[in-house]
Order: sequence, then structure tokens, then C-alpha cells
Amino acid sequence: IFLFKDLKNLKLIDLMFNQLRSIDYGAFYGLSNLNELSLENNRFRSIEHVLNEMEFLPKLERIRLESNQIEQLNLSFNHFVFKNFLNLKQLFLNGNYIKYLNRNSLAGLNSLNELWLSHNQIESIEWSTFSHLNKLSILNLDNNRLDFRNSTKHLLYCLILNSSSLNTIDLCSNTKLEKDLDLDKKNCFNLVHIRKILKNKLKDTIIDFNNNNNNNL
Repeated sequence: IFLFKDLKNLKLIDLMFNQLRSIDYGAFYGLSNLNELSLENNRFRSIEHVLNEMEFLPKLERIRLESNQIEQLNLSFNHFVFKNFLNLKQLFLNGNYIKYLNRNSLAGLNSLNELWLSHNQIESIEWSTFSHLNKLSILNLDNNRLDFRNSTKHLLYCLILNSSSLNTIDLCSNTKLEKDLDLDKKNCFNLVHIRKILKNKLKDTIIDFNNNNNNNL
């Protein structure tokens, strides 16, 4: 059943504070001008249960999925849930249960400007996770469980030191990371300060990282 098929000019759908667990295929069919979809405070456990049914939203630029129960992004390595969202600019996933991100987690989001991941349980982010997000300007990772292990070192090098588009980052309330990088509440979102720290702390890491890349060529 195509619920909105006659609402072609609809630009915003707000379904927050319901008890939704999944979305039926074709539910948003015909919404060719939809710009924002708000699904906060529902009961989605898998992002695939939400996005797999959204193949008909060519102008969608903002998805809000805060305060659900999502644990993982892209469960399958050969099925990218964001493949139909080439124009998405803002993705809000705050307040979920996400524990890690890998190189497939955000595949397809080449136009993304803002990514909000605060108040999750993220412990690990593969270094190449954000490598294709060439337009990413805002990244919020506060209140997670990141530390300065190898994968995070490489991630920070690629993202913070080697990104021309990024202008805002929030690493606050990642207790281990704050300790490792000597960050406090005043500078944990100061990109200039963080870059300065990383340039000193990551010298050996950068050399090893580049050498490993050259050996793989």
C-alpha cells in the first residue's frame, strides 16, 4: 500500500515518538520531493529495517534516527543500506547502541555534510570509515567509548589531519581518548587544538601508516 502516493509535494514527514520497529516496502512511494524524514524515539533495532524500504526518495537530505535501539550499520558486507541516498546531507544517529563502525557502515553517503553519533557506545572505528566522505564538515562523536588504540589513531590521522572539508568535531566525554590526548571540556571540540596535539602524537603512526600503504601498492 502506497500511503503517500498522492502527496507528491510533501517535504517533511515526522513520525517521532511512536513505537515503530520496521517500515513496510513502498510506504514512502511517490514522495519525490521529500526533504526530511524524522523517525526519532521509536524502536528500530536495525537500520536495515528502516532504510531498505526507501528507494523512492531522490531529494531526501535529512534523516533523523535519534533515540532508537540501533546497534549496527550495514550488517551485510555486500549490501549497502545507504546506496540510494546519494543526496543525503545530514544523518542523525545520536542516542542509539552503535558499538563500532567499519568501511561499509557509511558507504554511499558521498554528499554527507553532517554526521551525528553522540551518546552511542562506539569503541572502535575502522580507519577508512570516513575516507569517502569528502564533503563531511561536522562530525559529532561525543559521549562514546573511543580510546587511542591503533584503529583510532589511523582514523584521526586520515580524518582530522588529512581532511580539507572538516571544520567541526566533538570528541568530548570519550574518557579514555580525552586522557590519551590530554583533552578537557574546553578543547575537546577545538579542531585547531586537536590537530596540533595529533601532529605531535601521531608522528610515528603516520610514518608507519604510510609505509604500510606503500608496501601494499
